[in-house]
Amino acid sequence: MNLARKMGLAVVAMFLFAAGAARAQIISLVPANAWVVIKVSNLDATSQKIADLAKVLGIDQMQPMTAHPLDAFLDSMHVKDGVNRAGDLAIVYLDPTAYQTTPDQTGLVIVPITDYQAFLGNFKDAKTDGDITEIENPNTAYVAHWGDYAVISPVHDAVLKKPDTALTLPDAAAKEWDSKDIVIAVNVPALRPKAGPMFDQAKQAASDFLDQQAQRPAGPGNPMGMMFPGGDMTKLSPVLKVVANELIDLAHEYVDQTDAVTYGIKIAPDGISTTGLLVFQPDSWLGKLTAEAKDTDASFLTGLPDAKYLMLAGAKSDPDVQAEALSHILDPIQKGIADLGPDYASLNDLFPLVKSMVAATTGSNFGMVAPSGALGQQALVQIIAIKTGDAKTLLDDTHKGFDLQQNLMTTLGIKQQYSQESYQVAAKTVDGVTFDDAVTTFNMAGVGPGRNQATLFLNYIYGPGGMNLYSGAVTDSSLLTESGLDDTTLSAAIAAIKNGDDPVAKSSAIKAVAAQLPTQRMAEFYLPLDVWASTGLNYAKQLGTDMGVKLQDDLPPIGGTISTDGSNMRIDGYVPTELIQALTSAGLQVYMAMHQQANPAGPPGGGL
Repeated sequence: MNLARKMGLAVVAMFLFAAGAARAQIISLVPANAWVVIKVSNLDATSQKIADLAKVLGIDQMQPMTAHPLDAFLDSMHVKDGVNRAGDLAIVYLDPTAYQTTPDQTGLVIVPITDYQAFLGNFKDAKTDGDITEIENPNTAYVAHWGDYAVISPVHDAVLKKPDTALTLPDAAAKEWDSKDIVIAVNVPALRPKAGPMFDQAKQAASDFLDQQAQRPAGPGNPMGMMFPGGDMTKLSPVLKVVANELIDLAHEYVDQTDAVTYGIKIAPDGISTTGLLVFQPDSWLGKLTAEAKDTDASFLTGLPDAKYLMLAGAKSDPDVQAEALSHILDPIQKGIADLGPDYASLNDLFPLVKSMVAATTGSNFGMVAPSGALGQQALVQIIAIKTGDAKTLLDDTHKGFDLQQNLMTTLGIKQQYSQESYQVAAKTVDGVTFDDAVTTFNMAGVGPGRNQATLFLNYIYGPGGMNLYSGAVTDSSLLTESGLDDTTLSAAIAAIKNGDDPVAKSSAIKAVAAQLPTQRMAEFYLPLDVWASTGLNYAKQLGTDMGVKLQDDLPPIGGTISTDGSNMRIDGYVPTELIQALTSAGLQVYMAMHQQANPAGPPGGGL
């Protein structure tokens, strides 16, 4: 019994070693100073997956190279013989300073081979000197034989010998390296020494730019003046410097506390799965904060009524975690503004309000409803947003936020040239729910010759009454905010919130995509591109252009989730083949319809 058990453990150990060796075989050839590595697993298998997908989508007819991607790639490299088509390939971008050259010259291609001499035979007039062969392909490059691979680089010293120290990936990143058909890995520790000076330069560049803008009059020639119409750049510039410096410092902090970033792609007949991974240092602020955030399998779409949506999103919110993150980001900005002196004191009233809203929020979801009414009569932008938590505090803070916004604009010298804003308490009541209204009305009289077009455009976007943002407490724990909805959709939203209904998440299209994504997550989002296409075709028809194209109903959307993996952050996505196929077909039909309208007589020469 003991002997059998030991033999079994030995077999398991051999399999584990073999799996680790397979991973290490190519990664052990990647130098530790590599900045970015792109790996393609099993060239033939991945190529076939791409070819199968291209065939399903009909792309292979338009782009013949997609029918045989690997052959097309090898042809581009002028390589035919000696390649191990079942092996992994890596493209490496090295640190150019290590070779005293430019970034575009420090690439390294690691090609799996079956026969090195046969591989060299692909290149005419190859010149071998010791272990290095010089080729022209079409530019000068150097080739060396490292085990089961040929390595190619335009830098001679990059292929001179196998790296003394190879790239190693953290465990979570290594899993991505092993499991994806195509993976891009960013070696952040190698980039970190270069990042510090770049961030310092970015701060100086931002400061110089804002100083220049402060000396220029507002108008078309002043980018910042266009972003803040009528704004006094001498007042705005110091505040924008404070904000810019903090954002750059935050980006620097991310680089300092991140050990790897990967983006992986896995191709299957039903769709394409992607994963972006941020590997934070476990003992860093970012790592600890991420580990504190807890995922859930609860739906984030509860309360959104049954409707056609252009976009859907939802997330949970842990007030303690969010408060810690906000303080880390906002406190330095608050201090920087305080240091500007008493003229800017009112700006710091914003930060307690933001923190209050975060403390009162436990979750949120959002839906952009697809419009279907007549242009100019119904708003194109139709939004439903639901916040859960302390609804009364959230509504009170919404009102305070509106008043504070007006004070901030006065402090910063921002004039409302083409719009006027007001806040109406208890502006309307629907199904027993009282809504406040933040109203923005537009006056384009001062725009000039284009005022009629500008007015028409705004009527299309927001409807003839301007932008109305209604907010009301549906329950003690649910605040509903909407803009552009008709009363029927608003009533349906109120009913869904009161009853805890979740019709959107239960739809077959959403369920099909959710099944391909992590069930434990902290946020999810969906992008129904078919609804975008159908909505565009509908309004094109209203404007007199009927493409005669109708998309299948309830196609699965593009979906994504944000989740944690210990101290690491994951962003997973899924693109269904069925959706791409339908949109590709519709796109071809639109192209043919437009071609027919442009050439009603048909092709030249009397063709069919």
